[in-house]
Amino acid sequence: MKVNIIKTSTVSSKMDEFVIENEVLYECNLTGTVVVPENVTKIKATAFSNKTNIIKVVLPEGLKTIGTNTFIGCTSLEEVIIPESVEAIEDQAFFGCKKLKKVHLPKNLKRLCIKAFTDSGLESVDLPEHPDYVGSYVFANSQLHQVTIPANFPLTVAMFDECKHLETITFEGTDIKVPGICFKLCENLKNIDLRNIKTIGKGGFSGCKSLDFDVLPKDIRVNDSAFSGCGIKHITVENLNSIEGTEKVFSECHQLTEAVIEVRGANIPQDVKEIPQALFSHCINLEKVLFTGMIGKITSIGFAAFEDTALKKFTIPENIKKIDSMAFFKTEHLTEITLPEKLKTICRQAFSESGLKSITLPDSVEFVETECFRDCYNLEEVTLPAKEFVVPDGMFMNCTALKKVNNADKIVQLGKYAFYGANSLKQVDLSSAVNIGGSAFECSGLTSVKLSKCCKILDSNAFYKCKNLKLADLSESSIEYFAPYIFYRCGENKLMTEVILPDKVWNVDECAFVECYIKNLNVTADVSWKNVMISENAFTDANIDMLTFVDNPDGHVYLNESAFKNAFIGELTIPDYLYDKYKNVWDNVRSAWDDANK
Repeated sequence: MKVNIIKTSTVSSKMDEFVIENEVLYECNLTGTVVVPENVTKIKATAFSNKTNIIKVVLPEGLKTIGTNTFIGCTSLEEVIIPESVEAIEDQAFFGCKKLKKVHLPKNLKRLCIKAFTDSGLESVDLPEHPDYVGSYVFANSQLHQVTIPANFPLTVAMFDECKHLETITFEGTDIKVPGICFKLCENLKNIDLRNIKTIGKGGFSGCKSLDFDVLPKDIRVNDSAFSGCGIKHITVENLNSIEGTEKVFSECHQLTEAVIEVRGANIPQDVKEIPQALFSHCINLEKVLFTGMIGKITSIGFAAFEDTALKKFTIPENIKKIDSMAFFKTEHLTEITLPEKLKTICRQAFSESGLKSITLPDSVEFVETECFRDCYNLEEVTLPAKEFVVPDGMFMNCTALKKVNNADKIVQLGKYAFYGANSLKQVDLSSAVNIGGSAFECSGLTSVKLSKCCKILDSNAFYKCKNLKLADLSESSIEYFAPYIFYRCGENKLMTEVILPDKVWNVDECAFVECYIKNLNVTADVSWKNVMISENAFTDANIDMLTFVDNPDGHVYLNESAFKNAFIGELTIPDYLYDKYKNVWDNVRSAWDDANK
């Protein structure tokens, strides 16, 4: 291998040294100002990397390629003169050149590669007119103030990502395609002309918190999070078709207060059908949204479309059939909403944590998912559809102000935690309820409960710690199994809840009636089961006026030792053999029994 050591006198007091082979510069050990010899056509990777004492570099005419990482980490480099002959600037060539403020790129530059000027001090740049290839993140996190995009210059992913000083962008061409996160987090970008932009990719202008414009043109096509976190104050979307099928287009636009959405005929093949997912999510100051045009084409509101906004009143378009999950989640200022007569589905947490004071579900509603009104602390009145209705899990959980449930007599099934924590709810008609799920009324404010003959299932914790419950009439129910903790510690200040049980009881699980008052408890084996099961602490601390065990020689009785622990029993009727068999059980209540009969 032939190696030429070329010496120059460009820098006084120090010998300049270049290692060159076949017109390729491999190494340089210089400081200050460096003038690369004229015979060099290519600078190899890392030739100047991390040379922190280089201030200026003059590259020779005839140079074709600036290699990968050539000047990476040259933190003192202030100026580089690039000749018009250069055709390629490879990956990270000037990465981290913090003091490099200005650079002229050759008009005929063919390749401008990945992260070429990332994290540099570049304040201005002249872009080539029509390069063959431009990589991603080329100018990311640089100090650019303004940039002009030539007509044929291809923008790339994250090209100007986090250029926090960039204020102005000028597009010279038409049908501009802005790729994903191209201008993400350009915090000082104030104005852009959208008229010549054809498409905006995912997060194209996301985080541009100073960017404000009034109109999204009808012919533009935008993708997910295109303007998320921008400084928009008022917006008119000229055609919802522009953003159909995307999400978070205007999410986290904290200064946005008003939006107008127009629905037009299809100049795009598929008409709009949905208010897009998370369209205005976390627009915390958005108070008003107006829909105009061909509203009938919209049939659903997308996931989290208006989540965490400042909406106060809202009328849902008439043809809406579905409200997706979290559509109005955490809309704390929303006090009034009108649901359309064609609505069929309300999905999970659709209105959870909203400020609604009342809600009327139209009879058209066929399916409601879990927790759709959970934590609506201001909700006082609910009108359910006037037909058989299933209340799903947690539907009104923690609705502490709820006082009235209209058409409750149409409820056939209550899910788990359906009215959990509804402290203001005193009465509710459960005359049609077949199944009451676990914790359905746990910690609610109910004062009395009456279950009809159609009630077959009362799941665990159903009325757990309902401290205001004075009467629970189960006498007409068809309940065969009393689940754990269903009336655990109801009543307040030792004013026990009176529970009226069916004529025959044979299966009671743990802690079902702790601290309850029962006038008459008849324990007998079921005709089909022929067995009796009373589990641990089933009637602990209960007050039972009359306890009767019906003799059934064909059946089997299983009593846990703590089944009647500390219970006050006024009168006990039991066959001798059962008394003897479970003498330990009666030993647990004897002192209380004796005290009750003194």
